[in-house]
Amino acid sequence: MTKHQQTVSAGSRIYYFDLREDSKGTEYITITEMNARNQKRSCIYIFPEDIDNFRQALEDAAANVSKR
Repeated sequence: MTKHQQTVSAGSRIYYFDLREDSKGTEYITITEMNARNQKRSCIYIFPEDIDNFRQALEDAAANVSKR
């Protein structure tokens, strides 16, 4: 069950950030990338025990991206 969804449009790609809940009541996050050109979809799942490490890695990577 999806409890919350946020969409980010980026050119020909759309990213969906979903907070979901499994049948046991455990929440997890899915991040889905949809490519509008070829309709390909990629998805990753982030479980509660990994959220803090994932967030830190994303922040670290974003901080090191050179903006042009």
